Amino acid sequence: MSVDQILTNVLLISVCFLAFLFRNSKKGLRNSLFLSAILLAYFAFHFSPSQDMDLAHHFVSVNLLKNSGRFFDSTQIDVLPGFRSLLLIVSKLSSVHYLPAIVAFLTYGVTFYIVYDYANLNDRRCEVWIAITLFCFTLSYIGTISNVRNTMSVTMCIFALYLELQKRKNKIICWLMMLFAASIHPAVTIFIFIRLLLVIYTKYTKQVIMLGLVVFPLLLQYIVPQISGFISVPYISYLIEKIQMYIFEASEFNVRRYYVCLLQLLMFTYIIVRYRKKNSGGLGKWDDFVLCVLIFTYAIIGKYILLTRMNNALLLLCCPYIISEIRIESENGLVINRFAGLCIMFGIVMLLVHNFYSGFYYAANYIW
Repeated sequence: MSVDQILTNVLLISVCFLAFLFRNSKKGLRNSLFLSAILLAYFAFHFSPSQDMDLAHHFVSVNLLKNSGRFFDSTQIDVLPGFRSLLLIVSKLSSVHYLPAIVAFLTYGVTFYIVYDYANLNDRRCEVWIAITLFCFTLSYIGTISNVRNTMSVTMCIFALYLELQKRKNKIICWLMMLFAASIHPAVTIFIFIRLLLVIYTKYTKQVIMLGLVVFPLLLQYIVPQISGFISVPYISYLIEKIQMYIFEASEFNVRRYYVCLLQLLMFTYIIVRYRKKNSGGLGKWDDFVLCVLIFTYAIIGKYILLTRMNNALLLLCCPYIISEIRIESENGLVINRFAGLCIMFGIVMLLVHNFYSGFYYAANYIW
């Protein structure tokens, strides 16, 4: 285990410890989570990516913008105005390393906000540290800051969904946020599609929608080759390119990480099903949305690249369930019920697995 790998572990453990330390203080917990987001961004700022990481290619683009005011030739930049805007902003800053720092701050900051806000609404702030532990230990920190576009777009989309479905904020603003997220990475399109399905999601149409999500990848496999030659809209063409890459022509495959993803998916399924059995409809449309995402994830379970991305989304989507389940069964003080203990144990197992089995942290390299 390298020194940088150890530092990454210490960072994540420190974040969880701060949430535990200030669990009984509303202001202290809020400030500790904000400080944690700053610390995660600080480490990300000093991260040096290997040449095969997406982040390294984005550094090239930002440096070209700094020196010549132009991007390198890339379809993904030409058709993604949100991502183009982000790179333009970073190019005006003093260092390209602000890019991973921004990604880390937004990803973890938004997640901490959702966990804290939902717990605060239900007056269960003492349990926040459990959800934070599961999230920080299960999510790959290095993978998060190196996979810039997908990480940011999915986080922004889920944040918009939380504001709309749980906070009942202005729908127009929330939908604009989701569309902007899609302009950073087209993978968000599947979440927008599922959100549209919720408009017709009732107890009468639920079964049909679930069946449709199961066969949807198969339909794509038939439809995409038929229409790809007739599409002239650049964004849709790029979306089709991503579909072909993620579903049909995916050559990337890591057996160890795939098994880890399956284990994570089983845990997320347990969390969701457990909650739904006891609290049918308790989270309203959020619950319906998460169930649809879960069904779609099982439909693409053999597609490694897409599965890893859907797993990361499910991890964030499950955070309110964790808070809700602990709220139902736990007592005041430091009494840990079985569900809370399982979440903590699973998080620890994931941290160990990432370090010694799946190789998520082997690429950790900081320049101080």
